[in-house]
Amino acid sequence: MEQKIKILIADENNEFRANLKSNLMHNNMEIVDETSNGLDVLTKIEKRAVDARLRPIEPAIIKRVREIQ
Repeated sequence: MEQKIKILIADENNEFRANLKSNLMHNNMEIVDETSNGLDVLTKIEKRAVDARLRPIEPAIIKRVREIQ
Protein backbone atom coordinates (compact mmCIF):
# COMPACT_ATOMS: atom_id res chain seq x y z
CA MET A 1 0.00 0.00 0.00
CA GLU A 2 1.33 3.41 -0.99
CA GLN A 3 1.95 5.85 1.87
CA LYS A 4 -0.04 9.09 1.69
CA ILE A 5 1.72 12.45 1.59
CA LYS A 6 0.84 14.45 4.72
CA ILE A 7 -0.04 18.08 4.04
CA LEU A 8 -0.83 21.18 6.07
CA ILE A 9 -2.87 23.84 4.21
CA ALA A 10 -2.81 27.52 5.17
CA ASP A 11 -4.83 30.15 3.34
CA GLU A 12 -7.22 32.81 4.57
CA ASN A 13 -9.84 31.93 1.94
CA ASN A 14 -12.12 29.20 3.38
CA GLU A 15 -13.54 28.22 -0.01
CA PHE A 16 -10.09 27.87 -1.54
CA ARG A 17 -8.94 25.68 1.37
CA ALA A 18 -12.01 23.47 1.09
CA ASN A 19 -11.58 23.00 -2.68
CA LEU A 20 -7.86 22.35 -2.39
CA LYS A 21 -8.43 19.87 0.45
CA SER A 22 -11.02 17.98 -1.58
CA ASN A 23 -8.76 17.80 -4.64
CA LEU A 24 -5.74 16.65 -2.65
CA MET A 25 -7.67 13.99 -0.76
CA HIS A 26 -8.91 12.56 -4.07
CA ASN A 27 -5.26 12.22 -5.11
CA ASN A 28 -4.15 10.02 -2.21
CA MET A 29 -2.93 12.83 0.04
CA GLU A 30 -3.70 13.24 3.72
CA ILE A 31 -4.55 16.67 5.10
CA VAL A 32 -3.21 16.61 8.66
CA ASP A 33 -4.31 20.15 9.49
CA GLU A 34 -5.39 23.47 8.02
CA THR A 35 -5.48 27.08 9.14
CA SER A 36 -6.50 30.52 7.93
CA ASN A 37 -3.69 32.19 9.88
CA GLY A 38 -0.20 32.25 8.37
CA LEU A 39 1.53 32.65 11.73
CA ASP A 40 -0.46 29.72 13.13
CA VAL A 41 1.38 27.51 10.61
CA LEU A 42 4.55 27.69 12.70
CA THR A 43 2.78 26.30 15.77
CA LYS A 44 0.94 23.62 13.81
CA ILE A 45 4.13 22.44 12.08
CA GLU A 46 5.73 21.80 15.46
CA LYS A 47 2.76 19.64 16.53
CA ARG A 48 2.22 17.67 13.30
CA ALA A 49 4.36 15.45 11.11
CA VAL A 50 3.90 16.91 7.64
CA ASP A 51 5.57 16.28 4.30
CA ALA A 52 4.37 19.54 2.72
CA ARG A 53 2.91 22.87 3.72
CA LEU A 54 0.74 24.68 1.20
CA ARG A 55 0.27 28.40 1.70
CA PRO A 56 1.04 31.67 -0.03
CA ILE A 57 4.34 33.03 1.26
CA GLU A 58 4.42 36.68 2.21
CA PRO A 59 7.74 38.55 2.58
CA ALA A 60 6.94 39.56 6.18
CA ILE A 61 6.32 35.93 7.15
CA ILE A 62 9.56 34.77 5.48
CA LYS A 63 11.51 37.42 7.41
CA ARG A 64 9.90 36.36 10.69
CA VAL A 65 10.63 32.65 10.06
CA ARG A 66 14.28 33.47 9.32
CA GLU A 67 14.49 35.45 12.56
CA ILE A 68 13.07 32.50 14.52
CA GLN A 69 15.47 30.02 12.92
